[in-house]
Amino acid sequence: MDVDEILEFIAESGGENYRKMPADEIIDAIEKHIEYRTILTVRDKKGIWGIARWNWVNEEEVDILDVIIRKDRRSIRAIKYLVYLGFKNNPSARYMKYKRDIKYPNKEKRKMLIGGKYGKHKHIKTNTASSTNNG
Repeated sequence: MDVDEILEFIAESGGENYRKMPADEIIDAIEKHIEYRTILTVRDKKGIWGIARWNWVNEEEVDILDVIIRKDRRSIRAIKYLVYLGFKNNPSARYMKYKRDIKYPNKEKRKMLIGGKYGKHKHIKTNTASSTNNG
């Protein structure tokens, strides 16, 4: 994988949060995800059209950090395809969460069981990182 090509894609197709980040931080993250095989890029004739990054929480659970899709390819189907490819390459993963702390800091996180009956995901409610339980 070409780090410069990925960085250029993120600069063009990523949201405002990525444009605010220093390039060296993004490069460092890309290099680490390449090393740990926790990044996926998908291409067509125009180049990269999608990227997904994730972190392993434990042996069965991943936090999806990013799903970035080129503007002309954006659709819910494209997102599902990237997530599908990621889990196809990581068959031990059984649960996933979208880590959206930057964009939605107060949104409740949902842990999903991957590949339930007919490939559908079952949502499992979890606590947000910022919530506390005083009971």
